[in-house]
Amino acid sequence: LYDHYRERGWGDEPPGEPLPDLSAHTIEEELRADGTVLRVVYRPPGAERKVYDYLRADGTPFLRVQAHQFSRKPSWPRRILRVGPGARICGEFPSLRALHHRWLHDLTPDDERVFVFTDSRYVLPHLAPLRDRRMRLLYQVHNLHLKLPARRWDGEIQDAYERVLKRAGDVDAFVTLTARQRDEIALRRGRTSNMHVVANPVTVPPAPEPAPARDPLRAAVLARLSPQKRLEHAVAAWEQVVAAVPGARLDIYGEGKERPLLEAAIAERGLGDAIALRGFDPGARDALWTSSALLLTSLFEGYPLSTLEAMARGCPVVTYDIRYGAREQVTDGVDGFVVGDGDVDALAARVVELLRSPERVARMSAAARETARHHDSADFLARWAEVIAQAEREGGRRPRVKAVRLALDRCEVTGRGRLAR
Repeated sequence: LYDHYRERGWGDEPPGEPLPDLSAHTIEEELRADGTVLRVVYRPPGAERKVYDYLRADGTPFLRVQAHQFSRKPSWPRRILRVGPGARICGEFPSLRALHHRWLHDLTPDDERVFVFTDSRYVLPHLAPLRDRRMRLLYQVHNLHLKLPARRWDGEIQDAYERVLKRAGDVDAFVTLTARQRDEIALRRGRTSNMHVVANPVTVPPAPEPAPARDPLRAAVLARLSPQKRLEHAVAAWEQVVAAVPGARLDIYGEGKERPLLEAAIAERGLGDAIALRGFDPGARDALWTSSALLLTSLFEGYPLSTLEAMARGCPVVTYDIRYGAREQVTDGVDGFVVGDGDVDALAARVVELLRSPERVARMSAAARETARHHDSADFLARWAEVIAQAEREGGRRPRVKAVRLALDRCEVTGRGRLAR
């Protein structure tokens, strides 16, 4: 958006009053990757927030806006200034939504049909509803909408997703990654005709020739080292695994701010020889051809890709039953194991079963590859094609409720013969 107006300006809007000069209150210049100035940051005396001037290539401003965070509604600006040549104000927007709508219009002035895709819970409130009849707005939820702990479908909703659900009726397609999440959202707001499910795809690679041997003592984790991934559970489980299967090794691929905490947890349990923190490795997926299990210990997911990548390489998955995705991907006892959320003992026990039985790993490996084939890109594209086609057929009409059900729990006959609940 900013690059568009930096290069093209605001068209032929007539210049007005001069832009107030804030240069005496400059506190920072934020740079682009090429070293040019993206924006100048000011702190005017008595101002509640910082002010940004976004600059053209020649160093003159084209947009002035109050500092804000998309995730914090109280910070959203109510006056955004368009700046023309000569640093003169040529117009203003009353909201971020008006700015985004202007941008979409300027991007597509001559197009007969426009499809706008977004997966940002922060940007959607600034897009929906689109008033332009040429445009269809498609939104995909790609993460958990509930606050933690997400034990129930009717638990508290994250603030950003609360705003998303308020706009769900203003989009032409509201897409989730799993049917479970769609249905739980539908329980809150009704199952409407614009709700769809399109899961993440995975490419199933050909098996290496010759096929590498699967190591009966090795398992893997592919994850950011972050609180969401709850990798301290993998460390705790591995202490039990090593006690039952001496020599077992766990390779953790990924990097993140929790590395010091994990290093301390590994050292505290004396697992330095049993767990390796491999860091970020672009070739980490190759380890799944030889591992006997992949562990997923996350607090939540949208539709995890590491599990699909493992199954595509014939590596059985041992996962917590979390919202969302693991249960929808893994068939317990067939191509992996699904255990209770947070049950470290059960997680360890299932890993031990696999490491003690290469034959079972081989059976699950073949089943996992077959499961992954049902998540290929052809199915993914076909599902999106259906979503887009329906969005076009509906023609921008408001979504319809697909079905209504009334459950009557108990009836009583009152003294006057009238029914009362």
